[in-house]
Amino acid sequence: MGIYQLIKQLASPPRVLNHWRVGTLLVILIFVKISYCQNTNLDKSDRPDSLLANNLYHQADSLNEIGKFPVANEYYYAARNIFEEMAADNHIYWQQFINCINKIGWNTAIYLGHPQDAIQIIEENIEIVENYIAPTDPVSIKFYNTYGVALTISGYFEQALHTLQLPLLNNHDSVKNSKQFISTYNSIGILYDMKGNYDKALTYFQYAHSIKIEHFGTDHPSLSATINNIGLVYWKKGDFGFAKDLFEQDIRLTEKYQGQNHPDLAKSYTNLGIVVAEMGDLNGALLNFQLALNIWENNKIDLHPSLAKNYMNQANILADLNKFEQAKTLYDKALNIKLKVFDKTHPTIGASYFEMGLWALNQSEYQQAEVYLRNALAIYTKVKGQPNIARTLNAFGKMYGSQKEYEKALDYYDKGIKANFKENLEFFPLQKPDLYSCSSQLVLLNSLQDKAMILFKLALAG
Repeated sequence: MGIYQLIKQLASPPRVLNHWRVGTLLVILIFVKISYCQNTNLDKSDRPDSLLANNLYHQADSLNEIGKFPVANEYYYAARNIFEEMAADNHIYWQQFINCINKIGWNTAIYLGHPQDAIQIIEENIEIVENYIAPTDPVSIKFYNTYGVALTISGYFEQALHTLQLPLLNNHDSVKNSKQFISTYNSIGILYDMKGNYDKALTYFQYAHSIKIEHFGTDHPSLSATINNIGLVYWKKGDFGFAKDLFEQDIRLTEKYQGQNHPDLAKSYTNLGIVVAEMGDLNGALLNFQLALNIWENNKIDLHPSLAKNYMNQANILADLNKFEQAKTLYDKALNIKLKVFDKTHPTIGASYFEMGLWALNQSEYQQAEVYLRNALAIYTKVKGQPNIARTLNAFGKMYGSQKEYEKALDYYDKGIKANFKENLEFFPLQKPDLYSCSSQLVLLNSLQDKAMILFKLALAG
């Protein structure tokens, strides 16, 4: 077997990229560099090590598309190591090195559920960005965007906002409407969305959208993402009709440019299904979720967070329709995907346990409900500013109240209210509907009615 055939075989995506494979690639690179690059006039961009690094990088991108995030990161790391070696001779390769860091940081924070690890990875490379990459370079802007998103997910909103705004401060006003800042404005919108400040989130999403229109026109595939984000904000604000119109617009645009079998279209159908469910059309919601599922299956994608989300959404609708066994099957499918894709302490796994706890609770399977809810609570308490702590505590209150253990029920409802005030008020606006709900349930506990009324008035006063 020739040396380049061996490189190609080693660089092809395996099920697991082990240390032997990466090590062998690097050893071969040294041989290639010595035997081929020396005493030649080969252009830097055509060097075998550069070609291999770019090959690894693009294969990692492909692995990302199908949800193989841990393996994709190993490819990005292998490419990063090669670019780092080449940057010692030519500083231009620091750009490609940081591109790898951006992808690794994004995967680690968003998909693998380790935003703190992502922050560490990014902070270890800040000096390289400051010393070798211009503030106006899209690579630098993307670096601070990834950093800001990781900080946002970790709940460090003030630091995140400062980080996301750095590229704007370091560039002249004349370039702030350029397309390279679209991701920055979008991420600031996400930050405000997570804080519950939907009006500010909407302002930034709409600004990002207007820049896209300015640069690409009113009929361009890139508009789909910002239309989707704006739709999600209107959904959260309760304007379901307008959100539905936006999601349908997103679907038409995605179908036109990506075709009827693209994974992005599946995400669009999922969001449309969610808002249709909010409008009371549960069967219409299931139809949209099934359309999304068909796309995932046609693309032979069986291990992706969006697929898990689809199963969760379908399960929730089926549970509302009292089709509990069908719902449980889909909850299990969603959880199995998440356990393979995410770390076991990722909040999305907590969400699965929470929904399964409600599923068990609705069937009066209290012992099973308690197991699921405790698993959810254990995960949520590890995340700073996690609003679902209060929801989980309220679910415990409902569970104990249903079993007529009123003292325990009151204790958990009380903890749920305090969790909203103490743990989440700094990061999230007070969720008054949740307070009304849990306080109203306390009123139903006849033996503790007086204390329940005090808590109910506290909720109203808040």
